[in-house]
Amino acid sequence: MIKKGEGTLYGNLGTHYLSVGEYYKAKQYYENAFAIQKEIGHREGEQVTYGDLGAVFWAVGEYQKAKDYYKNAIAFQTKSGDRNAEASLYGNLGTVLQKLGKYQDATEHHENALAISREIGDRKLEADVYGNLGIVFQKLGDYEKAREYQEKALAISEKTGDRERHATCYNNLGTIFQSCGDYAAAEKYFKRGLALSEEIGDIAKQFQILNNLARLEYSAGKIQEKLSYLALSIEKCEQLRGFLGKNDQFKISFFHENIYPYYKLSELLCNTGKIEEALYVSELWRARALADLMSAGYFDENQILANHLFTKP
Repeated sequence: MIKKGEGTLYGNLGTHYLSVGEYYKAKQYYENAFAIQKEIGHREGEQVTYGDLGAVFWAVGEYQKAKDYYKNAIAFQTKSGDRNAEASLYGNLGTVLQKLGKYQDATEHHENALAISREIGDRKLEADVYGNLGIVFQKLGDYEKAREYQEKALAISEKTGDRERHATCYNNLGTIFQSCGDYAAAEKYFKRGLALSEEIGDIAKQFQILNNLARLEYSAGKIQEKLSYLALSIEKCEQLRGFLGKNDQFKISFFHENIYPYYKLSELLCNTGKIEEALYVSELWRARALADLMSAGYFDENQILANHLFTKP
C-alpha cells in the first residue's frame, strides 16, 4: 500500500507540472510513478501513466511517441472497463492524429470519445471533443461546421466553469474567423482568450494566442502590432523552454515546433530597417538550436537572454 501511494503521489506531481508547462519535471515524475506501478503489478496505474506520458510528448511536439503511448494506454484501458478514461484516451489519440495530418482517423477517434462521453454524462469531456472536432473540420476547410462545434464546446465550458477549455474555444473561434477573413471578430476572440489564459496562468495558451494575434495583425497590414505580439510571444516561448530542464530531445522538438515567432520577428525587423535587432533575434534562435543539439550545459556561462531585445531603447 505504501508503494502504491508513493506511485500515486509521483503521478499527481507529474500532473501538476504538466499543467503549468514544466514538461521535463512532469516526465520525470510520471516515469517514477510508472516504475513503481510496474514493480508492484498495478496494471491500472500503468495504463494511466501511459496516457500521462503521451500528454507530455504531445505537449513538446513529439507526436509519434505520443501516439505510441496513447495506443498502449488504450490497449490497457479496454480491459479495465473504465469508460471515462477510455473516452479521454480516444480523444487524446485523436488530437495526436490531427497533428500528424490523419484527419479521417482523428475524426473516428473523436467520435468514439464523443459517444462515450455522452453515454456517461461527462460534460467536460464532451466539450473537449466538440472543440477537437471543430479543429478537424477547420483543417478540412469546412468552417461552418468547425464554428458550430466550437460554439457547442464554448457553451458547455461556460456551464461547467472549465476556464481552460473556455480560453481554448475563444482561440479556436479566432482562427476560424481569421480564415474566413473576418479580422475584427477574430481579434475579439483572440483577445478574450488571451485575457482568460492570463487569469488562469496558462503560459502555453498565451504563447499560442500571441502567435495567432501576430499572424492576424500581419494579415490586416498592421506591421507594428505584429512586431509587438511576436516579441511578447518569444518571451513566453523562452519561459516555456526554461521549463524543459536538461532534456535536450524535448528542447529540440519544442524548438522545431515553435520556431515561427523567432523567424518572423527577425524578418520583420529586417524589413523595417532594424538590422541590429533582426540579427540579434536570428542569432538567438541559432544559438538555441545549437545549444539544444549539444550538451545541455554548453552555453550555461554565456547564455543569451531573450529579454535583451525587448529592453533596448
